[in-house]
Amino acid sequence: MTPQTILDMALRRAGLSYSNSTYRDNAIDYANMTMAELLSHPWVFRHKTGTFSTSSSTAEYDLASDVAHLRHVKDTTNDNPVKIVTESYIDELDIDRSETGDARFLFHSGVNESSAGAMQITLYPTPDSTATITYEYVAHVPDFAEANMTTDYNIYAPIWFQAAVLYGVSEQYHSEKGDAQGAAQENGYKNNYVQTGLMYNRTTSSDRKFRMGRRDSIPGQFDFVVQEGSLQVAS
Repeated sequence: MTPQTILDMALRRAGLSYSNSTYRDNAIDYANMTMAELLSHPWVFRHKTGTFSTSSSTAEYDLASDVAHLRHVKDTTNDNPVKIVTESYIDELDIDRSETGDARFLFHSGVNESSAGAMQITLYPTPDSTATITYEYVAHVPDFAEANMTTDYNIYAPIWFQAAVLYGVSEQYHSEKGDAQGAAQENGYKNNYVQTGLMYNRTTSSDRKFRMGRRDSIPGQFDFVVQEGSLQVAS
């Protein structure tokens, strides 16, 4: 869906019209408030991968403009992990940063204001050859704004997330108008979609391990009994 579609549906659920600029502007604010709430969860749909190439004697590089924060970095040319550290950590290793070679560390060194606010990182040691650096990151989800009302948000977030934003906007408007019951109903719909997203998170995180937990005083499907015995070391 587009932001315009999401807001139009949300406003209609609250008995309001998208054509009213005041309602529309407030709905944009409510949508961004709802997204801020939803994005507090570690959604796997925000995980992306990018690459850049190093060049000799250049330590600082721009990342993709949608990087919110880094997850993992590696030098795929030389088969080396690149550890994310602080600038002070590098200072303790080499205060004048004179060492050159394959990158082993990086730190966040700022934002490139002339390049759409792209995150900048500094590699250490300073590369002395060309190599491909691959980085995994969590991507930004753009706020709603008048400039992107017709943008297809499927490229940024799945449909369940968009639906949660829709119901979040409707919830805020019901609350603003004093309809507590309606707000609670829209909140319930929103939370249903959040639970859908959490289910997808669990099913896509295949390397996670889960353990059944219960108090020993409560009987369950399995009985765990410690048996007495002894072990003998083979000669």
